[in-house]
Amino acid sequence: MITALLPFNAIANSCKIEGYTIGFFNGVATTEKQAKEGIKEIKSTIDINQYNGESVEYQLFYNDSYIEGSGLNVLADFAETFDQRTSELEQKQFDRWEAFWDIVSGRQNSSIIKKISATFTWFAGFVLDFTSEAINATITTFLKELASLVDAPETSQTRMQHHLINDSLTWKGKKLIYIAHSQGNLWVNESHKHVTSQYGYSADNIRVVHIAPASPTLSPDSDYILSTSDLVINGLNFTGIGSVPIPNTTIAPSKSDIAGHGLIPIYLTHPKSIEKIKASVDKAFTSLTKPEMEDFLFKIEFNYSASYDALHDNPVYEIVDANKTDDFGSYLKSPSFYLSPEGDSWFKRNVDSYIQDEDRLPFRVENNAVVLFDTCKSPNEAMNDIPSIPSQDTYMFVQWRNLKSFELGTFKDIWRSRKMTDRYGLVDENPIAFQDMDDDYFICTGDGDAIELEATQHFYSEEQRQYLATQHLSGRYDVSARYETPYLPFQPTNLCQGH
Repeated sequence: MITALLPFNAIANSCKIEGYTIGFFNGVATTEKQAKEGIKEIKSTIDINQYNGESVEYQLFYNDSYIEGSGLNVLADFAETFDQRTSELEQKQFDRWEAFWDIVSGRQNSSIIKKISATFTWFAGFVLDFTSEAINATITTFLKELASLVDAPETSQTRMQHHLINDSLTWKGKKLIYIAHSQGNLWVNESHKHVTSQYGYSADNIRVVHIAPASPTLSPDSDYILSTSDLVINGLNFTGIGSVPIPNTTIAPSKSDIAGHGLIPIYLTHPKSIEKIKASVDKAFTSLTKPEMEDFLFKIEFNYSASYDALHDNPVYEIVDANKTDDFGSYLKSPSFYLSPEGDSWFKRNVDSYIQDEDRLPFRVENNAVVLFDTCKSPNEAMNDIPSIPSQDTYMFVQWRNLKSFELGTFKDIWRSRKMTDRYGLVDENPIAFQDMDDDYFICTGDGDAIELEATQHFYSEEQRQYLATQHLSGRYDVSARYETPYLPFQPTNLCQGH
């Protein structure tokens, strides 16, 4: 096999566990174009492309909130009119916006409205004129939908897409900083659960920055930024529709966004919120740790005693076969099938391969005893100069050592060991000891291992596979390494008596 003969550093390691990804989850009533503008502005604001010598990438987790945007427009128009008509109330230090939400909620006789009306006689008449059941219903419906993920077919589609993006990032071992705005905070909470359920990942490998969270649930060890003038999120509290965190940033109302909720016009424009966002991201960088994953797909380590080495030729390593996994599993031939006599020598064997080059799982050998499979790139990814994991699911790997010669002699302490480790750190270690060899008892043939390696995505549906391919995403792989049941001449104690 060509790759097995290359120097140790000749092939780029695409399994390296390194790098950061900053993900952005957009808010309510946002087009995909606007969401892309949002992540572009976030990237410009944070202005970090490398941290501790590791790359920092940015990833959009787009969601169409499936909420009629007119509700937000009605709220903004309603708030603008109210602001213009009641500006003088601020002079008496009345919380006029509490009165605003009482009007929206149909509480015309609330204590704050009565208190204001006692000072400003015109206010009671204003409340009656201002009250509109149609407008109130539109705003209330909008807020209710904002506080929950709408049950629509597109919701499950968005969930699938977000899961596949998360699968791809966690397969690469990225340290994750997710930034969510508005209803995007409900989506980021789902992603946090998905990420921390993956092999190798815990809450130590992901941090979340919640901007204007439309949910009382914040991810563990996360920060949030909520403006005092954000009518949309604070309205959830005032109307009793939902509970949200206490505002922690004072931002004056803006004429460009009277609702005070926009990502770019409010939270990425005001110096105080920018400062808090950047501080939260810096804090996340310093606290993130590397996922518990290995810088390879598989590593197989062989160790031999001096006596074993003295008896055997150098090892041969080869991928000899591969197959797809179906509903009934993946079946390869028995290990002995891949050995054949070497010429006229009855005690030497050739290792026979029955596989096309494009189906070989790439590997390389270090110090003639450590076999590294450090190709983790998916064929979907646009990195043409780096080998990919083939489209097969299981691979038969053979390690074989012929006897140097068939001679009598005395050999003691004949043993070898094999240690297999996969990408998630799962280890299978097995020592094999042979009986001492003397004039009456000796080894008469070679020795080796047959190991079935699995790197599969057979659990993905056709729809999921298509999305991964069109978006150039890797997805994740299920991996395992299994020592095959030995068949002659693969018996661990290949000894023959008195031959």
